[in-house]
Amino acid sequence: MIIPRRARLIKAATSTLCIKLLNACLGVALSVVMARALGVVGFGLFSFGVAVATVLSVPTLNGVSTLVTRETALAAGQNNPGAARGVFRWSVQCGVLYSVFAWVTVAGLFWLMGILHSAMASGTLLACLLLPPLSFLGASAGSLRGSFHSVPSVIPELVIWPTLTMMSMALFAMIVGSVTPHGAIALHVMSCSLAAIAGYVLLKLRRPTHSSQVPIVTRPWQWLRLAIPLGSVAGLIILNRQISLVLLGVSLSETEVGLYRVAMQGSTLVAFGAQSAVLVFSPYFAQSKLSWARDDVSAVLWLNLVVALAVAVPVTAVYIVVGRELITLMFGQEYVTCYPALVILSVGGLVMAVNAGAASLLTMRGFHVDVVHAAVGSVSVNVMLNLLLIPMYGVNGAAVATTSAMLVWSIMMRRKLMYRLSLDPVRVLFRRKVARE
Repeated sequence: MIIPRRARLIKAATSTLCIKLLNACLGVALSVVMARALGVVGFGLFSFGVAVATVLSVPTLNGVSTLVTRETALAAGQNNPGAARGVFRWSVQCGVLYSVFAWVTVAGLFWLMGILHSAMASGTLLACLLLPPLSFLGASAGSLRGSFHSVPSVIPELVIWPTLTMMSMALFAMIVGSVTPHGAIALHVMSCSLAAIAGYVLLKLRRPTHSSQVPIVTRPWQWLRLAIPLGSVAGLIILNRQISLVLLGVSLSETEVGLYRVAMQGSTLVAFGAQSAVLVFSPYFAQSKLSWARDDVSAVLWLNLVVALAVAVPVTAVYIVVGRELITLMFGQEYVTCYPALVILSVGGLVMAVNAGAASLLTMRGFHVDVVHAAVGSVSVNVMLNLLLIPMYGVNGAAVATTSAMLVWSIMMRRKLMYRLSLDPVRVLFRRKVARE
């Protein structure tokens, strides 16, 4: 099987990269608006609630959607669109059931702790209303990616959602005069719901017209067995990013959460190149399981690494040189103390970019158990170091813990890829032969 032309892959990666860049800019703009409108304490409360909802959404938004991408790509390679429709419907049903279970569980935990009526608990429960639209959003995005529509797959989550949130915030502030943390969370939930509807519309517009004529083949129990490890992988990866923020909120105060959220939001710019590349190349990694040669896989991995590092290196350099000035300009002087955390997290993102694509390639080729083992090791390091460093060093300690976990993850992913597929990301990056024309 001959891989797609390099120009086609680069065009898709560039388009997705532009969308991710727009999302990064929108994310920073949204954080600036929220930080200035809510203050450090209010922004910390908002960030804590959204972080908990983000962690809880991982099994559906990231885990099940990865399964949908893989199964849809395989169905496309086997000319079986009925199977793709079946896995989409199954993922939506699982998402609804899981969302109800997760919300009830969180409410029960707050009730047992006796803090059900506190501001943080009520804000978190309100933020957990994000779970149903996020699960639907993940199912639509996974189906679009598996059909090789990488750009439409990211538009609802990365562009429509933050844009609607900022527009609704501005309109609400004009009408009412101010926005509370709970009001900001409610607007965030409403915008996410509208984005989920837009994602489904995009899926309907790009679904093959003849797919309804093909019998739907369902394999719910097999999909469930696959979704559990895939959801575990995605959950552990997101947990690695969010656990420091959650532990800061539990151990210290909303102020530290707000400061760390600013540093974390800025560091996402380092990783968005790698994230964009994975969105484009993951369905090709899945189809490589059918009949691709090793050189073909190596060529696609090389393109993935080039896109990731082309963004990570210059962004990290900018943060190191003028990071303090950027924080002061965008967020205000009260947030400048998070500069060391921003630099530490950015360096961690740069390290991960060197091994970008390894986890996706292993997952799509069926070695998701190896990825789970690496993720468990990384999260374990993250939690232990956070518990050790946060009481002594606060925000900077949390950043060191997360960066150390990133380093552990990168080392383990490289070793797993070398063992399973005899591919070394570092050697692939500097090889002379590139993707065939």
